Amino acid sequence: MNPQSDPLLRQHSAALRSLPSLELVLSRKTCPPVCLYNFYVYLRDVELSEENLDFWLDVVAHENLCKTYCQNLIKTKASNAPLNYLKKTNMRWTVKNVTQELRYSTYSNSVGSEVRGGPPADPDQFTPDGPLLGPSDMEIDMLDTASVQGDDAVYCDHPYCTPGTNHTHFNYNPANITRQDLKKSAERIYYRYIVAGAEHELNMPELMRLRICRMIEMEQRDDPDVFLEAKNYVFNLMAHDAFPRFLYARAYENMGYTQTMLRLVVGLFSLLLGFTVELCLIFLDMEPKAQRWFGLIPIWFGFLNLFVNQEKLCPLFTLLGVSERGFCRFNRVRDHKVRGIHVRRAIIIAFTSLFIAVIVTLIFYLVPGHRL
Repeated sequence: MNPQSDPLLRQHSAALRSLPSLELVLSRKTCPPVCLYNFYVYLRDVELSEENLDFWLDVVAHENLCKTYCQNLIKTKASNAPLNYLKKTNMRWTVKNVTQELRYSTYSNSVGSEVRGGPPADPDQFTPDGPLLGPSDMEIDMLDTASVQGDDAVYCDHPYCTPGTNHTHFNYNPANITRQDLKKSAERIYYRYIVAGAEHELNMPELMRLRICRMIEMEQRDDPDVFLEAKNYVFNLMAHDAFPRFLYARAYENMGYTQTMLRLVVGLFSLLLGFTVELCLIFLDMEPKAQRWFGLIPIWFGFLNLFVNQEKLCPLFTLLGVSERGFCRFNRVRDHKVRGIHVRRAIIIAFTSLFIAVIVTLIFYLVPGHRL
């Protein structure tokens, strides 16, 4: 769905643009409730498309694994000109650079096997100057994700899933990463997300899927460029579809679906109680008449909960500075812009419901008593 077609997103588009971007969220540079973990929970529980974020993070982990492998080649001087060139010129590592180094090293190994009597290799298939399928100059950042944790381990998975989700966890010592590790990492992503009928099959164009299949199965490639097109496709899909709705849900709401339904029930019950009290006082013609103002309390509480149900924002949660990420599971709101939006909306909800409750109670107060 196009976010511009959603009237709520269109109405608050200016405020949403001032909030963190998807790039910042994915690089874990944001505070709750607009953070990577909450985005994963939202995709899993609301959008039912957490495989998109899983895939993106796994590809980033694979890119970092490839980068570490290339850095090890530099340190051990296991490669020739391109790696030395990168070292001398202090170039920044990009998907294109890493892909070229990996394909060059594959070509070098193939030439070595040919000299030793192995099968010949096609230089055009591996040379850095040869055609690449969608090269990118985007730098591979060692993101602060589980793909790289400190200096001791490189992970091919990420811990953003809640306990109970099934993820295979691979642990690598950066100093001992081999080309076989890269191949295993690429094949894991391929069989988990790309092949038809995969456990977490991505919804992607068929031509894109076929290109990845050819690179993995026929060309036996494991470089980052294999998944680059799909990674960019998934990123754009999240950026233009799920992420704007996630921003709205976290910036303008602080409650989940179950909590809002519970507030609807509580609100209707409170209104029923308040109206019952007022009608009893009217038809029993109770004196003094000022007793009818006691009905203001349940009536206000009822209208307050109905507004909370409609706006999905609880003033009490705002006062406590928390946001619900699951039923009765909270995290503290640390983003100042989101906190400000919550406070403004909570004040509007509280005073609007109070104003309506006072008007309704005043109407009951002005009705002449008549004992049945």
